Amino acid sequence: MQRQDATEQTRLIEKAQTLLQQGALEDARELLLREGFEQGDNPLLQNAYYELIPLGETLQARLDPLKTALQPPYDEASVKAVAAIVKEAAKASNKVTHAWIRDPRVTDLLIDALSHGNARLVKEAALALTHIVHRYFADYRVRAAFVPLLSNANKTLRRVACGVVGRWPDESIVAMLAPLTEDKAAEVRQEATKTLAGLEQENIPALTRPLFEDALIARLKDSEPTVRDIAAFGLGAHGVARAASELEAALRVEVSPLVRESIEITLGKLTKKTGQA
Repeated sequence: MQRQDATEQTRLIEKAQTLLQQGALEDARELLLREGFEQGDNPLLQNAYYELIPLGETLQARLDPLKTALQPPYDEASVKAVAAIVKEAAKASNKVTHAWIRDPRVTDLLIDALSHGNARLVKEAALALTHIVHRYFADYRVRAAFVPLLSNANKTLRRVACGVVGRWPDESIVAMLAPLTEDKAAEVRQEATKTLAGLEQENIPALTRPLFEDALIARLKDSEPTVRDIAAFGLGAHGVARAASELEAALRVEVSPLVRESIEITLGKLTKKTGQA
């Protein structure tokens, strides 16, 4: 994620101020959210958001009880308060929830809960942030908060962390996720494999390309057919020609019709690519 220079950030703040003077509150809000939080971690623009964008009655009504609940000793009331957000954020996106949940002051509280709460609260906060990031507000700051969860003892947290961290891939993404394709939990292996397979070519550094390819090739022997299917698809999507022999071997023993089809499609792609080379 690239950050704007100081001149560009100042220009964006001035643009937001102009929009506010014109009565275009939502346009100013979206500008600062996008440039300050979603496109990268830009403290200057973030501070401008906090200073220029009012809470509003709906957001204030949701923040006040959440702030009260998320206080030490982080007890059952804290867990229930965040669990309620999980339940609401998990629903189909709607205007009622959008009116308050798409705000960094909400994610601020939930990110803080990840580092100060008990195990149950951490899990609920992580689930809430996962739904928010994927459905409402892709707050880039969540990524850093989720990296430690990749090694959490809870398999659900490891799983959701794969998807959230992978939403903003950087040069370390392959090194972070490849080990999780061998996780003891099938759901974690599936999410890590899916995230790797879905990476754009430009997000796979040359130095980690062999690790990326090895991770997908190894999943052709996974005990779960869904993981094998994702691996076969990923190898085809990324044109991993050196995987041809492993794919042929996998096809000879594969029992799932769906996975067999994916392997055959991938072999067809690789054969065509090799023929054109």
